[in-house]
Amino acid sequence: MLKKIFFSITFIVLTSTVAFAGYTYYQIHSTLDVIESRTPNTSKLKAAQKQNVSELLSQNLNILILGIDSGGLGRTDQGRSDAIFLMNANFESNKHQLFSFERDLLVPIANLEKEDKLNAAYAFGGPETAIQTLENLLKIDIPYYLTIDFKGFDDILKIIGPVEVNNPLDFDYDGHHFNKGKIKLEPHQALAWVRMRYDDPDGNLGRQRRQQELIKQISSQLLTIQNISTLPKLANTLGDHVQTNLPLNELILALNTKLIQFDFATDQVTGDTQMIDGGSYEIISDAEINRIQTKLNHTNS
Repeated sequence: MLKKIFFSITFIVLTSTVAFAGYTYYQIHSTLDVIESRTPNTSKLKAAQKQNVSELLSQNLNILILGIDSGGLGRTDQGRSDAIFLMNANFESNKHQLFSFERDLLVPIANLEKEDKLNAAYAFGGPETAIQTLENLLKIDIPYYLTIDFKGFDDILKIIGPVEVNNPLDFDYDGHHFNKGKIKLEPHQALAWVRMRYDDPDGNLGRQRRQQELIKQISSQLLTIQNISTLPKLANTLGDHVQTNLPLNELILALNTKLIQFDFATDQVTGDTQMIDGGSYEIISDAEINRIQTKLNHTNS
């Protein structure tokens, strides 16, 4: 009798687990389908989305990552790219580089007869113009992009919980106080921590370092989430606030067979500050462009 009860309970538990796992899988992949469907209908971005995943994972990937200043703080317009990163990823060697760009770099905007700040490229023409602008500047190919807005960033942090970071200086911002050293950022504090600029002795460079630190710690923490019940919620959050042309469904299935690490080297692409017609711009030198190209080529060799 006890044996029958044991097997009955075991069967119910296994059946429920399989059903839940199947439902979770369905939810996640349905959400990723929605994200992929939002890719702007241009031949370049769509072609990259259809690339063979095995080939994708066997080469270095350049991925433009943009934090968009909309979706939160009462903003509903397309917005500008408040944070600009180029991820150079290699899943074969697990050697990755994350370059952050000064948003005030003065650059020729792709497809326009004008120069403007780099963060304006997204506002002028969305992800494709932002990609082409950086491609033209660095003379490289950037097939993939990912954007996330302020609201999505905040919601993701609410799901994964507090994040420990190394804070380089003691400061107050937006009603929050941050002590120097190792601190735990609650979700409602994290956005304030990465947005402060004017009280940082290194200005925007200091803010970029904090952005890079938070990205590294979030990436690490995402890999430690053990409760499968949080995954559909995270996927749904991404579905509302993320746009990308990465083939997410296929990538997730392929990456399940690989040991993925999110340790990456960080770098900053900078310029010299100049006042032009009453506005402050960062002028990037040929030497700085060559330096970034050399680092990218060294990784690819």
